[in-house]
Amino acid sequence: MIVGSMRLSRRRFLLLALASLTAGCSSADNVEPTWLPHVIGDPEAAARLGRAYLAVHPEYYRSDMLVTDIQQALARFDASAAATKNLRQTVTALQQLVRHEYAQGKVEAVTGWILSVTEARLYALAV
Repeated sequence: MIVGSMRLSRRRFLLLALASLTAGCSSADNVEPTWLPHVIGDPEAAARLGRAYLAVHPEYYRSDMLVTDIQQALARFDASAAATKNLRQTVTALQQLVRHEYAQGKVEAVTGWILSVTEARLYALAV
């Protein structure tokens, strides 16, 4: 993905996006991180993956539930990272969480992609 003049890989986007969950979210039923439209290089592709994930997981049609579950997964994995507003610490913890999910087999097959559960939930936020 290319955002502005900066090259942004899918993995880096996901990690930055997840790190931003602790800040910049609107409230109530429709939680969408304010940065989301600005960092997705191909919103249609992300939305396609997100819709495919939501078709199998209709419980996540409310984006606040997605955000809550991602934050809870991070808190279970690294409570100090979940509680901090330090972007670097959060990004590092999220990188480790995604790797941990792959190692533990916590993955979802979404239209031919094998994504960690956290990655799949992030794409669902893009819908």
